[in-house]
Amino acid sequence: MPNKSSLMQIQTTISYRQLLAMSALNYSFFSFNDSLEFTFTQRSNLTLSFIYTKRTQNSSILLNSPDNIERYHVTIYVEQLHESNNWSRKRRGNMSSSKKDVLLDQLAACHNDLSWFPTFVDSVKDLTAEQAVWRKDETSHSIWQLVSHLTYWNNKWLTYFIGKESFKSIGKNNASTFNIEEEINEENWRKAVTKLDGLFYEFRKVITDHPESKLDTFVPDYPGDCPWWAAISNLCTHNTYHIGQIVFIRKQQGWANKSEWS
Repeated sequence: MPNKSSLMQIQTTISYRQLLAMSALNYSFFSFNDSLEFTFTQRSNLTLSFIYTKRTQNSSILLNSPDNIERYHVTIYVEQLHESNNWSRKRRGNMSSSKKDVLLDQLAACHNDLSWFPTFVDSVKDLTAEQAVWRKDETSHSIWQLVSHLTYWNNKWLTYFIGKESFKSIGKNNASTFNIEEEINEENWRKAVTKLDGLFYEFRKVITDHPESKLDTFVPDYPGDCPWWAAISNLCTHNTYHIGQIVFIRKQQGWANKSEWS
């Protein structure tokens, strides 16, 4: 890697989705840590840029940004490269989104990257444990129960994907996935939110690290032929469905800014 002091530096703030869009051009390394580092090839002037990023959520630099949109403060180091025909062919081949790009975009939208609907992080923001366990009647689910359900299924499909566990239908026991096992208090509610937040981060990292070809293989032991890309896409849709329920409960109870959540 070139000496950073000898390169032109550009500092800016970008969203996670923009970060993915740039890295999708031709990234060589990507990792979800407090400090991220990867390289990508940029079309303009055939330059190779090294990006060193640090999450700056809630930083003063973001005071004018919408709440809960994860941003990254980045420094881009630019070095001129010579044009090459091989590079040009490779760059054009990456113009369209891959299955991996689409799935990462879906997971990010469910997690914390504001899109056409409120994110999970936004949907549970500033809720108390008392609010989280409220439910309209015995046939309805509370927000905490919905979080428990999402935690169960995102964790299950993550363990299936990385091969720690084979698919096994739970049959009619899906109701048990809504159970709250912990004592109802503020600390445990925060832990429940943090656990699902961490699962989203982990799932995004795992998909990033796995080869694209994995997504076209079938889920082992799943009834019928179900490729991984379809399973994860449906998981994202399932996430969105229940996040919508959380938002609906908040709006019913007057716990949400209705001008933000239409």
